[in-house]
Amino acid sequence: MNVCLLRVGIDTGSGGALGPIWKDRTFEFIPIPELTGETSAPTYADLPAMKAGRLSQYVPKLSKTPAHADPEFDTFTYGDYSHGPKGSLKNLSLGDILAFYAGPRPLGETGRGGLYLIGYFEVEMVREASSSTKADLQSLFPNNFHVKHRNLV
Repeated sequence: MNVCLLRVGIDTGSGGALGPIWKDRTFEFIPIPELTGETSAPTYADLPAMKAGRLSQYVPKLSKTPAHADPEFDTFTYGDYSHGPKGSLKNLSLGDILAFYAGPRPLGETGRGGLYLIGYFEVEMVREASSSTKADLQSLFPNNFHVKHRNLV
């Protein structure tokens, strides 16, 4: 079994903010900004927050910016189109693990956040966009950010 550790979510290097952690140790996952010029993705003002309100309340400067909501935790998909270190994701197999970590900080505190394991997916299937039809990708991964908002094939 392989385990891939993937840093996800907004941080000071990608979005300029940190997601909140509440006293009960729950947290808000805030995706990174979509900076490719993609305009069909929902903005932070469009996306509901876990506790109440919209994600924009935590990142007001990004309120009208589209959010790159990946990974998506409704149907458990993750996509990446890079050819760098994450390019090896195409070599994953059934039962391998994608472990996601992020850098939130306790609400009301200042300074650096910590790094926290926020979730994981057990790999059920891997598809390379370049070897799949758009219809196949839309059928298999309809909620994945890259399938919904990028021209993959």
